[in-house]
Amino acid sequence: MRKQLFRNALALPLFCLSFLLLAGCEELEDFLPDGNDNTNTYYGPETQIGNGMARTWVRLSADGEPLAVGINMTKEALEGLPEEPTIYTLHPPRQMSSTIYQAIMVDWNPGGHDPDPIYTHPHFDFHFYMISDAERESIPGGPHAHTPTFMENYIPENYVTGLPDPLMGMAVPGMGVHWVDATSPEFHGHAFTKTFVYGAYNNQVIFYEPMITVDYLKGLRADTRVAAPVAQPLKVQKTGYYPTAYSVGHDAIPGEYIISLRNMKYRMAQ
Repeated sequence: MRKQLFRNALALPLFCLSFLLLAGCEELEDFLPDGNDNTNTYYGPETQIGNGMARTWVRLSADGEPLAVGINMTKEALEGLPEEPTIYTLHPPRQMSSTIYQAIMVDWNPGGHDPDPIYTHPHFDFHFYMISDAERESIPGGPHAHTPTFMENYIPENYVTGLPDPLMGMAVPGMGVHWVDATSPEFHGHAFTKTFVYGAYNNQVIFYEPMITVDYLKGLRADTRVAAPVAQPLKVQKTGYYPTAYSVGHDAIPGEYIISLRNMKYRMAQ
């Protein structure tokens, strides 16, 4: 399935994401520590991807507050991948129930997806859903409208669907409508490496999605982590802990790539 997204985003001017980014909108090193001895990390079961494995995890404070959620992929998972688009459903640990996330998917796109040539590069979509798998699977494809109140309050500034009507989006079956940051470098003459997507359906934000190319993952230096801020909407619809950053890292030992939503902030539904 191909995402019909962002046809008009190329016409929008370039803005840097925030003061958290370095000059020129470059990536920055992880700007908060992973935690300390008072944290606990819980892992879900492994799922085979390519020649390797992937598993979900959640990091909790000693008081049980979510600090980060993520996906670990072994380096072998980037090899032996299928030639057709493939969706992998990952099973979270039971401790994930303390977060707003209910279902996690990794989508492999060997030829990328629209818009061409922006996102037509081999990449992964890491979906963190705030609805159940059953709710997600019931989402039909096709044009889908949003209200002005929803967009103004619950979608971050500069995020667009790409259709001429800013309130319309093209829902992907079993996924929803994808909103992308039109200020991202890939819309302004730079090659796509990674970006952060919001997902919505029926005037509800339903997923967060780091989207990352295989080349970017393979190009990470060993034992490094790169982070970027997650754009924040004015309000949220569910009370809970929301990420203010996402990060991509490579641990040489045990040889894993780590994709995480982190630096959680507690927000009340409005």
